Amino acid sequence: MDNLLIIYLLQTVLTSILFGLILTIQVVHYPSFKFVSMENFFDFHQFHKTSISVIVIPAMLLEVIIAGFLSLYVKSPLDHLNFFIVVMIWLSTFFISVPLHNQLTLEKTDILINRLVITNWIRTLLWKAKFILSLLLLYSKINV
Repeated sequence: MDNLLIIYLLQTVLTSILFGLILTIQVVHYPSFKFVSMENFFDFHQFHKTSISVIVIPAMLLEVIIAGFLSLYVKSPLDHLNFFIVVMIWLSTFFISVPLHNQLTLEKTDILINRLVITNWIRTLLWKAKFILSLLLLYSKINV
């Protein structure tokens, strides 16, 4: 197995993990924020942010490095699209999700939780698209 194929395989595994994680957060975890009592919410939310960061930050960093490398090294339109999707995920994370989480550290409201759930569909759908694209890219490298 050549090195490039290993990188595509790693990207596909990493993307599938991140897609599964964001899907679980989207469908189960974020909606459950409403069921946490006001008394426990701020400790719960801090625990969520700290715990999820341990998983997500290294995975997202590795994902952007791999996608950037493939975009620069392979230079195919699909690899450029793959990198663009990662950039869009990062922009959505840091300009939409992180500010909402910061607001939730100050106050718990159904409006903020609903906004977090609704806007998180952006990242969920982007990771779904990246997962499908990663599979296609891997498949195309296996069948060369």
